[in-house]
This record gives sequence, structure tokens and C-alpha cells, in this order.
Amino acid sequence: YFPVEGIKAYLKNKTHRMVIPVYYLGETYKNRFAPWHYPLVMLLATTPLPILIAAASGLYQEIRQLRKQWRESARQALLLAAGLTPVLLLALPSVPKYDGIRLMLPAYPFVAALAAIGAVLLWDRFRQPPLQARGRTPARPPRTWPAVLAVVAGIWLVISLVLFHPFQLGYYGELAGGPWGAKRLGFETTYWNDSFNHSAITFLNRNVPPGGSVAVVALGDFVWQIYQAQGEIREDIRLGEFERK
Repeated sequence: YFPVEGIKAYLKNKTHRMVIPVYYLGETYKNRFAPWHYPLVMLLATTPLPILIAAASGLYQEIRQLRKQWRESARQALLLAAGLTPVLLLALPSVPKYDGIRLMLPAYPFVAALAAIGAVLLWDRFRQPPLQARGRTPARPPRTWPAVLAVVAGIWLVISLVLFHPFQLGYYGELAGGPWGAKRLGFETTYWNDSFNHSAITFLNRNVPPGGSVAVVALGDFVWQIYQAQGEIREDIRLGEFERK
């Protein structure tokens, strides 16, 4: 009974949500849902390339094992289902899509598991020494360059963490060209209180003329209303819209 109720609660939580504006590929989706590919693109754009490569290898291995022995591959089936369900659920046309990868976070432990499987698979495959044509015996000791690549990949991931701290919400991976490429492509490179903070509110209160309006990109109206109700934004400042030309 409990697992069934838990699954129903999870599906309801993800499919019955308020519509929040999102800025995606250069367009603001405020009164309609973002395209179905939003969760898939965001997953690829915000995950480091070494992890994506390892996860793709692990995904290939698990699907291959599942196809060979599907009756005895419950682990593979559970891993794939748990990792794909949050992403595919958000891809449904009737499901609101916003907040980058926040609503897909339940998928990431399983993406990490796939990456670990793929990393071990790649390590074993590339560490194998070349075989002689006839004897099928090692011609020389195992290759050492995979170890170098593994160290480089680890250092690369650590450097990303250091460079982006404490602005990890602005991270985009190599496929998006980092935050600079993501900005050119039209992705959200910041999120609500990252930039729309006390300093920004103070600037608006001091510089917006009486009765003036402010247009924002992908910010929920309720956020503005809360700030005004708390007395942080002047009551005479109105929330406007960008005009298309």
C-alpha cells in the first residue's frame, strides 16, 4: 500500500504544479509550458562532460545486459527506470517545466551510478593490453594512459567546483560552452535570489521614477508581490513586460 501511495504522491507532485516563468533558448515561457525537450537539454547542458561520457557508456552497458538476459536483469531494469522516470515525466507536454534541473534531482543518483559503471567499463577496456594475432597473449604490459586520463578528468571536475564557488547555480557544462556559451544560447544563467537580491532591490528603489515599471525575465509575479507586501519594494513600482519588436 505504501509504495503505491508514494508513487501516486510523487506523480501528482510533478504533474500538478503551478506554472512558473522560465527562460529557455532565448524565449520566456510564462503562460505556457516550455518545450518537451527542456529536461533532456538541461540534463545534457548542466552535467560535466566527463560524467556524461561515463554515464553514456554505463547506459549502453546496462541496456545491452538487459537485452541479453532481461529475465535476470532486475538491477539493470530498476536502475534505468529510476534514472529515466523523472526526466521522461517532465518531458510530457502537459507537465510544467522550469527551475533547470531542480525537479530532476531524483534522477541524479542513478545518473551517478551509470557513470560509475561506465567509468569502470572504460577503464577495463582501455587498460587491456593489445593481443597478438595468433597466440592471444599480451604483447606488452597494460596501457598506462587511461590512468592519466582518469586523473585529468578528476582534476577537471575539481577545478570546475573551485572556479564556480559559491555560484554553483550558474554552472553549465562543456556541451553548453560553460556559462558564457549558455548565455549566448539563451539559457538562464542565474536564478532568482542569486541576482535579484537586496542590492538589486535597493538599486530599483533608488532609481526607478515614481510610478515607473520594471520588466524582468522569467520571474514569477508572486515573487514581486511578496517583496512589495513585505515593504522591500516601493508600492508605486509596477511589474511590466518586455515588448516584442
